[in-house]
Amino acid sequence: MLHNPCDDSSKFVTYIIHSLLSDVESIKLTEGRQNRDFIHISDVISAFLTLFENLPTFQHGYYKFEVGSAQPIEIRKFVELAKEICHNDKTNLDFGAIPYRKNEVMSSDVNISDLNALGWYPEVSLLEGLKSTIEIERKGKN
Repeated sequence: MLHNPCDDSSKFVTYIIHSLLSDVESIKLTEGRQNRDFIHISDVISAFLTLFENLPTFQHGYYKFEVGSAQPIEIRKFVELAKEICHNDKTNLDFGAIPYRKNEVMSSDVNISDLNALGWYPEVSLLEGLKSTIEIERKGKN
């Protein structure tokens, strides 16, 4: 998820952004070939609002809605994009320094067709969301 001002540095996105903004010497990473679906917090909120607005149309029972952008990106490409947006030319991205975890999920596929049927679509692109998240974190460091 992209930008939640309450996130701490133990979360991946926040850790990467803080490290890049601080010009750390190196960030140890896996090979970064996992695909992840990043979504901006404002899109998550709008998805929930869409569900609440449509509650009267649901029959009783259990419903499962997946929330995401439906546009996965490799972790490697995400980190490289964050580095570029941070204008960081000092930090070494040490891909392959950390092995994949046992049972590593290599692809997180999100099916948002049920939300689309209710009229919901994500509005914040990865690039736009990452830029705004980095800007907020940059201001927070000052």
